[in-house]
Amino acid sequence: MGDKAKRLVLVVSGKGGVGKTTFSRLMTDIYRERNAKAAIFDADGQIGGLVRVYHDAGVNFYDLRQDAERVTLLNSIASDADVILHDLPGGSRFEISKIVDNGDGEQVEGFLAALAENGVRLTLVHVIDNEIESAQSVGQYMSAFGTDSVDHVAVLNMRESRDLKADFPYWFGFDGLCCTIQSIGVTKPL
Repeated sequence: MGDKAKRLVLVVSGKGGVGKTTFSRLMTDIYRERNAKAAIFDADGQIGGLVRVYHDAGVNFYDLRQDAERVTLLNSIASDADVILHDLPGGSRFEISKIVDNGDGEQVEGFLAALAENGVRLTLVHVIDNEIESAQSVGQYMSAFGTDSVDHVAVLNMRESRDLKADFPYWFGFDGLCCTIQSIGVTKPL
């Protein structure tokens, strides 16, 4: 049986305020409770919500938006941890594409190749609220990163929700007066 691959977990969304840090806190607590060999990073140097909660617990802090610090994301795979979690700021797809690739938010082949060369499996955790931007960002990340060598996990933030399907029309689809949402951000006239 082969060695278990190291896992890089990036908590992402195309927008801020969807609950990425809350989800990252939950995962940090689970890793600690289970004594998992995990390295935790807060990449939102402007807010730092995760590092503020775990200020004395070894959470690494950097700003993905800063040219000099951005490479921290890729360098983190050198950690001896089995899982490396990064709580990323909203709209980080473009910042990730600047690490090795051309920075257009669509080209991440160099980044993915570096992970593969180092035996690291990427998981993108998409935190989604009930607004269209967070649902659309899942499709944007899937288009840029693909699905062959990347795992995608959708987490629906029920913070302001009472009815799963009714409160997440952009995720599940809805029938409106002018159009039907068939897929993430794709409209079809009636």
